[in-house]
Amino acid sequence: MVSGSLCIPNCWGVVRACIAAYERRHPSAAMLAYRRALQLHELYVAAERQAERTAHEVERALLRQKRSYWEGLDGYEFERATAEVLKQHQFNPRVTGGSADGGVDIEVTRSDRKGVVQCKAHVACVGPHTVRDLFGVMHHSRADFGIIVSRGGFTKGAIDFARNKPIFFVDTSDLIAMQEGRDVLARGFTRADPSLENHSL
Repeated sequence: MVSGSLCIPNCWGVVRACIAAYERRHPSAAMLAYRRALQLHELYVAAERQAERTAHEVERALLRQKRSYWEGLDGYEFERATAEVLKQHQFNPRVTGGSADGGVDIEVTRSDRKGVVQCKAHVACVGPHTVRDLFGVMHHSRADFGIIVSRGGFTKGAIDFARNKPIFFVDTSDLIAMQEGRDVLARGFTRADPSLENHSL
């Protein structure tokens, strides 16, 4: 009696296994449609991920190309390219030219305000001494604001010194953004006095 009762569940297990094997070999139309839909979904997800990877790769390559443009300019070309970018955003630039420029590479006006621009085409970060020099030039030339354009970026000391002063920092990423139409300096010209807020980026 005991052995017979134990045999019953084992038999049902064999039956269920046989039924499952049959369904795998002879799936219903609904099961076939489900499997096909699942395969299509997996293909769609894979294609979407590949498209995203391709788009990111293209975007990174384009950004490298834009950065290489600015990195390949010499000092003279860097000043003129910067002036052209500023002109796209309501500035009226005038490249001073020559070595006896008094620390000013570009003179600009915007919103009836006078500004002076220094362009640093080297790859080293701009330090606080450069910002102090520009601040002195601003007072000497009676400029309302100053802009330092640096291909190498800015140190923390430079940023700290410029805090709460009408000084703008522009790096390569900002130049690229301005080329693409984004006015990264617009915020500084929305108030009556540009010294009321910190413009160091």
